[in-house]
Amino acid sequence: MPDGPMNWLDDAQAGAERPRYFIEGQENGTWSVFDRLTNAPAVIDDEMLVELTFELADDMLEMMNQIEADAKAREQRSN
Repeated sequence: MPDGPMNWLDDAQAGAERPRYFIEGQENGTWSVFDRLTNAPAVIDDEMLVELTFELADDMLEMMNQIEADAKAREQRSN
């Protein structure tokens, strides 16, 4: 697992690069996963990651940030 922040709790680490994805609580008590690059809800398998339980949003967040970290690591190795 990479040393960088992978979930919303780690996002506040001083000097750490902010992860691409983050979760945000909604007024109706659900949680959504957002993409910092698009400033819109994250999408996986053509489904927007909105109106989720906290547990599911947190799991999706960690998975999406792990995929992004793995892609960055592969890119760095190929350069």
